[in-house]
Amino acid sequence: MPYALAAAGVMVPEGSDIACARDLAGKSIGIAGGPADKSWRERQAHYTNRTGVTQADKVARHRDAITGFPGASFEARDVLVNDDAAWKALRKEMGAVDNDTLFETLGTDYRAGIAPGYTDDMIDAAAAAFAIMAEYCGPDLTGDGETRDPGTYWSADRG
Repeated sequence: MPYALAAAGVMVPEGSDIACARDLAGKSIGIAGGPADKSWRERQAHYTNRTGVTQADKVARHRDAITGFPGASFEARDVLVNDDAAWKALRKEMGAVDNDTLFETLGTDYRAGIAPGYTDDMIDAAAAAFAIMAEYCGPDLTGDGETRDPGTYWSADRG
């Protein structure tokens, strides 16, 4: 159920002692999208490549939180798309207290990055990208399947 056009990333506050994947050992992180999300898989593959540790067992311990996250994520997205007041409440966390241009740009760019839905061509392109990842990265990245799970895009995702 992808809903954004952005790539994966891990963000830490300025001055954090986390500078690379190895620094995440023993720590918990929040993820958007759940364990089947492409961005999560990319981060997971990167972490495993750097540390030799898989995340599958850690994910299993938090299954309830993970399965509930997509619905909460969609609700939060809808608030940020439709409610300017919600952005004002986040201004400090955005690092834009004294910078109107940054504040406006972050909100505008966030809203622009949300996919309003997916056309059949976009879904076909995602399937082709998955096939390439499966071929070149193997089951560590894509699991046992060679094709993208048909349930990745809910019918409500179609625009």
